[in-house]
Amino acid sequence: MRSLNPLSLAFPLLMLCIPCSSQEPFPEEHKAVRPFVNDQTMIIGWIDLERADPVETCAVLAKATNDPNLANLQPTIKSLQATLTQYDCSKVYVVADFSDLFGGQPKLVLPSGKPETLKQVLTAIAPHQRVDVKENCVVLASPNAQVASDSEAALPEAIVNAITNNTYAVALTIAPSRALRHMLPVWSANTPPSDMTSLDSFNQVDNLRVLSIGLDTDTFSAKVSATMNSPDAAKAATEWLVNIISEQLGTQLPVAPTATGNTAELVFTNRDQLVGLITELHTKATTNARRTERLNDFRDVMLGFHNFHASYNRLPPQAIVDAKGKRLLSWRVALLPFIGENELWSKFHLDEPWDSPNNKPLIEQMPQVYAGPLPIKEGKTTMVAPMTKDTAMGRPGDSTKFKNITDGLSNTIGVVNATQEAAVIWSKPDDLPVDQQNWKKHLVSDGEQSFIATMWDGSVRRLSADFDTDLFFKLLTIDGAETYDPDALNGN
Repeated sequence: MRSLNPLSLAFPLLMLCIPCSSQEPFPEEHKAVRPFVNDQTMIIGWIDLERADPVETCAVLAKATNDPNLANLQPTIKSLQATLTQYDCSKVYVVADFSDLFGGQPKLVLPSGKPETLKQVLTAIAPHQRVDVKENCVVLASPNAQVASDSEAALPEAIVNAITNNTYAVALTIAPSRALRHMLPVWSANTPPSDMTSLDSFNQVDNLRVLSIGLDTDTFSAKVSATMNSPDAAKAATEWLVNIISEQLGTQLPVAPTATGNTAELVFTNRDQLVGLITELHTKATTNARRTERLNDFRDVMLGFHNFHASYNRLPPQAIVDAKGKRLLSWRVALLPFIGENELWSKFHLDEPWDSPNNKPLIEQMPQVYAGPLPIKEGKTTMVAPMTKDTAMGRPGDSTKFKNITDGLSNTIGVVNATQEAAVIWSKPDDLPVDQQNWKKHLVSDGEQSFIATMWDGSVRRLSADFDTDLFFKLLTIDGAETYDPDALNGN
């Protein structure tokens, strides 16, 4: 048996050490956070409390987003900043690796001249967080987090350079870790080819070495710098950024991104540029969130229809009527027990009209699922059934059963979202009569490019404002046996 040469072990170990010795030294200014980062760290950020003004930043953002919650945070932020300063803490770091971002939370690292005392204060403030003292730093983390990293682990040179060159008071460095890069092919493989935006984003992340963001809270100037794998990737990154902002978010960048070598940059030189963009993005994000919430409202109501049908083997009638056929209350009232509103349902007198002394006060208790963006107190909803003599809710006679919808549940429109001008009192048996001359007027709001329509199979769609009139009315009928090109519907 051959003996093992010690040099055969020493040489590979020596080669492993070469990256450490040739690596740029970690910046002295931030050496306190070094024990908590390694080559799997994805986020390193900081706030320099001696140069940054978080209270003023919060005030600017509150004004830009018109968010009262941010304005209310200012006294708390001011008090916390004073507490940290009292315990010789001049910087606050955020550090996160792959596991922190997926299932945990980023760690906060606070270098302090009085770490034990600061630990006691923070434990009282955050009793459910893990608070440790390591290397003269107080660390806040989730209970099961690994607090200290291997301080000897080499960091990629691009990350060290990004931290060194970021001289802003508020900064963030983001780098895709090996774990994330291993996941990218899986995510890409499970993304439909039609979702070009997501696929392009995965490609940008794959080509990214490190992303560096810096903010000056005095002037609100800022710089976003992305180090890519190649000059071509840097140029592609600038084009991607313009596309994401302009086409996907519907907002124009106030400054143009540039590419130099392997680096793509976006530089904001004054307050108006950055604050204006934040305002635009917040407005778009809020609008998109409301649209998503409204789609979910319709999904919940369609589930209610299906549960109603499962219980009674029919859909609710368009109106609850008395023994003489007088219309009293809407289908929205009949659906209450099936959308989790049993208590409100029990308050209605079902043998009285919607505006009776008992029922009228219940108008202002309209469920949020019906209200959408409208004030609940006014009691009006845009969730209505389209009414023609051939729709499920408009056909005279007994309530419609699913078996009566012979055109197919996935090919027949259920309820729709009307414009606010066409809103009705939710408990009143009113809906939306439609005709081929003015139906879009009551469904497509000014400035909107689409409207919400559900199918009786429970699906919810956004149909284009240019949706074909003939096809729309074919989809309204429950048993018209019409034919149409499925692509015309599937494209919406």
